[in-house]
Amino acid sequence: MYTEETAIAEVLRIQEIGHYRAIDAIKRDRELVSFIKVKFEKNYPNETESLSAKVWLLLHNGFKLICPYGLKQKFKKSRKGSQFNCKVSCQCTIDNRNKTMLNKYGVLGIQGLSTIQEQTKQTCLMRYGSISANGNKDIMKKQINTRQQNCISDYGVIHEKQVHFTELARETLNNKEKFSEMLLNLGTRKMADKLNVSKSTIVVYHRKLGLNIISRVRSCYEVELANWLKENNIEFKQNDMKQIKPKELDFYLPEYKVAIEIQGNYWHGNPKLYKPTDMVRSNRGKIAVSEIWKKDKYKYQMCLNNDIKLLSFWEDDWLENSFKIKSMILENLKKV
Repeated sequence: MYTEETAIAEVLRIQEIGHYRAIDAIKRDRELVSFIKVKFEKNYPNETESLSAKVWLLLHNGFKLICPYGLKQKFKKSRKGSQFNCKVSCQCTIDNRNKTMLNKYGVLGIQGLSTIQEQTKQTCLMRYGSISANGNKDIMKKQINTRQQNCISDYGVIHEKQVHFTELARETLNNKEKFSEMLLNLGTRKMADKLNVSKSTIVVYHRKLGLNIISRVRSCYEVELANWLKENNIEFKQNDMKQIKPKELDFYLPEYKVAIEIQGNYWHGNPKLYKPTDMVRSNRGKIAVSEIWKKDKYKYQMCLNNDIKLLSFWEDDWLENSFKIKSMILENLKKV
């Protein structure tokens, strides 16, 4: 009759035979197998594991199957030795990996090392003729084609953003001739209504198809602000996408490192008019107002990270007192 001490001693003796034959030898000792199973059921009720895992748990008394983050660990066999580990996506694994990287290299990721970065650049230059694979047009074209094929396979469309489009919209938006003909006949607003998409979607695909039928849609407030900046000899860039790429700034004043935006009540979900759970239309379909606020908050944080002061005003505030807003803008203009 086995006890815990004698069972552990017997398992260790059997393991000396060889890592891959140990379990087969243990299986032949029915009394030992029975003891290991009873011990496992006592320590880990309502759990099911292989005999290999039960043997490991016998040798590691008191081991907890649930990690500190509440996830069950999985038993894995390897040449280096079998053991229980968390999933790759578990925070435990991430913490351990970060700890190892910091101890070994002093950075959280190996790509943070200057030597690795330089080696990567040299490899890309040798293989692709640019400091990154994305700088090679053939590679980029291949990536786009692969992405489109995957989208067609998964969603039946060439881009996941087109999932909510009607069949007529997909056919028209991806055909230069049909798009041009409909836009010339109906105009932006009526075309958007017919295809059941937003006006901004029409503008986006107009640019993608390389057409020059309509100019970029700008609100009357943007036009008024642009004219006012010109009158006051204030240098500005409109629809700037370089400062906080890939996000766009309506107005960027480089001399002062100031960005200005007049946010539409509907498109940005003015809290005076909308609740967080309200749904509004966007160029990606319907979206919760709370999600729009998150995006605007992220944009504000990106400006802070780049030492840019972002001045945001609501559409109704501009309507009520544009003179006051212009005065506030002037107060915030200090040369860098």
